Amino acid sequence: MSDATESLAFVEGGEHHPGSVSFHSDRYIPPEPDGDDSVRYSAFWGYLIDDIKGARQGGAKIVIDAENSALGSGKTSAAVALARRLASAFGYELSVDDLTLSGGEYIRRYREHPGKEQPSVLLLDEAVGAGAGDARRSMAQSNLDLAAAWQTARVKRVVTIVTVAHWGDMDSRLQRLSDYRLRCSEKPVGSFRPYKVQTDFSSGNVRTRKLDDSIRFPDTASQGCRFYEALDEMKSELLDASTWDADDLQEDEDSEDNEPEDEGPSLKAIADEVAENIDEYTSIHGGNGTEYVDEELIAIDYADEISGRDATKVKKLVERMEVAV
Repeated sequence: MSDATESLAFVEGGEHHPGSVSFHSDRYIPPEPDGDDSVRYSAFWGYLIDDIKGARQGGAKIVIDAENSALGSGKTSAAVALARRLASAFGYELSVDDLTLSGGEYIRRYREHPGKEQPSVLLLDEAVGAGAGDARRSMAQSNLDLAAAWQTARVKRVVTIVTVAHWGDMDSRLQRLSDYRLRCSEKPVGSFRPYKVQTDFSSGNVRTRKLDDSIRFPDTASQGCRFYEALDEMKSELLDASTWDADDLQEDEDSEDNEPEDEGPSLKAIADEVAENIDEYTSIHGGNGTEYVDEELIAIDYADEISGRDATKVKKLVERMEVAV
């Protein structure tokens, strides 16, 4: 199913707070055209957008965990839905490359992201479980690098979305640097309760303040969303690997990418075909009105030959050719 047919809308499922977002002006973010988009009037959305589009002009760090560390509570689905909604709101073209399980890959992508002129989105899924941000590895280089990146979030204006089984599993420094915690309900599945992360004035201890009762999110898993499917593929690769560390697995994949391929489709040949028919693979971004090479259309047309991540590589090859769109 194409992302274009999926709903990006969130539904506020709890008490409405009409006065809590008075500082948030609708001029910041256009409404989502399809479906109920009442999340725009939640306190959480108001605070988040004001962080990025308001006077602070910064980034944000959002941690998504689950009530009772419950499996199947929709953490990844919520993260993907939020990433897509924010990308749409900011006029940022979300890519499969913006989603990862690897702390090292997250840092690499963070460095490549736009500067202050363009808010952007990164998603680090299963952070602790896949080896990054673990409280038990506080002096690990990956934790130190994550903390350094988060401390410079204002320079990059990156919205980072991280999923973990439970908030308490995270490195305490990363907790203090976080801005929001979204706690997915164990039952019913499909909603989260948002909290603002704060630190005590004297001790620096972390505490959270509830912003809304409940906000429901789209089920990106059942929608066939290519971003959700890409993360699912990454998790399957990690389960089948000889390591439980996503950074180690990423290094193995990078080594394989540098070796010649003996079989499978030629991404260069597909890129040439796309470039020859560039008008068929060009879309106009709903947020900022610019034309871009649409990797989703590439993924659809070549679904029998390449994966979602390969579609991203094809898009990069086409862009490198500097074909006019």
